[in-house]
Amino acid sequence: MKLYNNINWKIIQNNNKDINIPQDWNVKKICETKNIFVDGDRGSNYPSHNDLLTKGHCVFLDAKNITKYGFSLKEKKYITEDKDKTLRKGKLIKNDIVITTRGTLGNIGHYDDNISDKVPNARINSGMVIFRVEENYSAKFLTHFFNTNFWKSQNNGGGVIPQLTITKMKENLILDIPMKEQLAISKILSDQESIISKRKELISQLEKRNQFMKDELLSGNLRVKEENKKIFFYKNQNDNWELTELNGSMLLKPKDWIKTNIKEQSFTHKEKPRKGLQYLEIGDINISNKDYDLKGKEKEEATAMKFAKANTLIISTVRPTRLGFTITKEDLNVSSAFVKLTSNIQKYLFYLFYTDNFLNFLESNQQGATYPTIKEEKIINFEFSCPDGQEANLISSLLDILFQEKKNHEQILIEEEKTFNFLLEELMSGRLRVAV
Repeated sequence: MKLYNNINWKIIQNNNKDINIPQDWNVKKICETKNIFVDGDRGSNYPSHNDLLTKGHCVFLDAKNITKYGFSLKEKKYITEDKDKTLRKGKLIKNDIVITTRGTLGNIGHYDDNISDKVPNARINSGMVIFRVEENYSAKFLTHFFNTNFWKSQNNGGGVIPQLTITKMKENLILDIPMKEQLAISKILSDQESIISKRKELISQLEKRNQFMKDELLSGNLRVKEENKKIFFYKNQNDNWELTELNGSMLLKPKDWIKTNIKEQSFTHKEKPRKGLQYLEIGDINISNKDYDLKGKEKEEATAMKFAKANTLIISTVRPTRLGFTITKEDLNVSSAFVKLTSNIQKYLFYLFYTDNFLNFLESNQQGATYPTIKEEKIINFEFSCPDGQEANLISSLLDILFQEKKNHEQILIEEEKTFNFLLEELMSGRLRVAV
């Protein structure tokens, strides 16, 4: 498709502001179209908790099933056939658009072939509305449009609990442009969504692979060695296992691995903070990829902080099961809630912190309910089995490669999502046009 920059503009009012749209485009209020809203059921037949079954006649969607990325069907509730028959409203048909109207406002889900085939005859609850599309509009186009700043700026719900109403949304403006252009815009955006979806699926597969390799290598089930500058994998032999007590549980470990703990394998440091350094707090760590970014963050001093030199492994003692740990990339002052470690097998410990054994250990040793913490002494006394230094470092190096590959794709995904958001706003504002 050929794209070009629009040059002819006219001014319209949107949310009491002047905005430019292409000269040959128009807008209209939703109430001036044949599009309709269908509310979620709020009547006396609204399902009670006991009517929501693990398995049942049809899916009953609530607001958590509609995210900013569209439908999420990881958790589904069902209602019985009898209850379905008594409900008056909120049954979805193919190509409906679902909009969340309470709490998290304006999340959009398109009930297209992909979703309707998985959850046929689904119903929505009272925290959402269905937007049923007339013939003069493409449902896919409007699904994209409902994610634009143009639309969202009209939906600032107020009150203690933010909410949108059908009455208010009927007064909102939507674009009124030829169907050919709607379809062309939708195709460009859908193609970019497809690229993003494939990238997410790849990242998901890499995550599963990394999890498998980490579990196999750190348990000793899969062994690794280097001979003549080549890496070899092999299964640990059946006669090379022994039961060992680790953290109060009997677990299998390779006979040629040692039983040890973090304290025996590490040095802990408690240096005083130094002036002029960036300050790393617990919330600065990205829990997903264990990275951090302090760009743009002002240097500051806290009453409780300590110095951590570059390449220090730190792990939080606050809310420990969130697994807030990282390796510092430069000299920093860090929160005193971090345990600081350096070790000859530091990266091995880093990946050890990902394991279920470590997570379960944290859960059983944390204190407090609202804001749980764990003592530093508990963390450094965590017991584990460990190969010799050469194998430990080989394991770490291999996991580094695998985790870095996933991280690289996550970085590409960020750029692909930026591209989508750029195209969305440029195409829906008319700044970027499609020749049709």
